[in-house]
Amino acid sequence: MGPFIPVLAAVGGGSAVAGGITLATAAAGAYSAVQTHEAGQEARAEAKQAAVREADAARGEEIERRRALMRVLSSRAAKAGADGVTTDGSIGAITRRDIRDNRNDLLTSTVNTQARQRALRSQGNSAARAATARAANSLLDSAKSVYKARG
Repeated sequence: MGPFIPVLAAVGGGSAVAGGITLATAAAGAYSAVQTHEAGQEARAEAKQAAVREADAARGEEIERRRALMRVLSSRAAKAGADGVTTDGSIGAITRRDIRDNRNDLLTSTVNTQARQRALRSQGNSAARAATARAANSLLDSAKSVYKARG
């Protein structure tokens, strides 16, 4: 501890105690800045994961929507066949309308999913930028405290 006292006294303007407090303030500010920055990076990573989960859920919904359409179309075709009705005319028109409606629903769902993914990613990037700004502010506050302590 002996060799550090002159260093602390030099930092503290002649007082080793003041130098120790000054260094502790600087270290606490640096630690706080690092923790703040890491929290922002974690928020960004969580938002990216949420966007991936959103895409996975959308794919699952798309698969289920297509399965439901196929069940309806198959059931309709089987009933028409059992009744001896051809799939031309009104049954064919209804089938084409169902397919068109399903395609439109899929396009709408895709657009909505992409918008939610962009929003989540943007949210994560904003959180990371805000955390970086808070970290820089913390460092500046620490530097200001050290400067004031040095007199």
